[in-house]
Amino acid sequence: MALSAEEVIQHIVLAFRTRVVQKDAPIFQSFSSEVDAETMERLARDTAWIDLSHDVVCDNPLALALATPEAFAWLLPAYMVMSITLYAETDTLTNTIITCLTPPDDADKAQFSELVEDMRAMGVDLDEAEEGSADEDAGVLELFRERVAVLTEFEKVAVRDYLEYIDATHGEDFPVFGPKQALERYWRMAAPSR
Repeated sequence: MALSAEEVIQHIVLAFRTRVVQKDAPIFQSFSSEVDAETMERLARDTAWIDLSHDVVCDNPLALALATPEAFAWLLPAYMVMSITLYAETDTLTNTIITCLTPPDDADKAQFSELVEDMRAMGVDLDEAEEGSADEDAGVLELFRERVAVLTEFEKVAVRDYLEYIDATHGEDFPVFGPKQALERYWRMAAPSR
């Protein structure tokens, strides 16, 4: 039986309650004009993750994807709680969370290669950077490993609970790539149900 939204949120709050970012630690690995980096950096130093406002989280969905491992672990619970409580209004946010929580695998690379071939067959011109994007999986996998290494076992269980909740309640919204893949590729093994 799947946990309720309230139970999952309670697990997240308890698991991440002491999560902070060290004062000198960098917040972002890279920057984007789509993220209010100045605000996010200030909040990371002065605010508990649980006090991040709805507007800040929803206006900066990509901040999670650009965050350093330590900042990722600090932002993640706020993003997961917002995703659960305002699912219908946070599609980009939820997709970002799921993408960040899903390690790449060989099937992704094969699907990407097929997509490139299909696009070529349709006459779409691709530059070398677009064609080589599948090779970036090694870097994405390393970043994923760095981020999950920062999480405690209790935090990993809360992440698994979040993914199981999203899969149980909204899995049909993710027909190709979603919480099911994240669970199968990592989270069910890393944080098995008791």
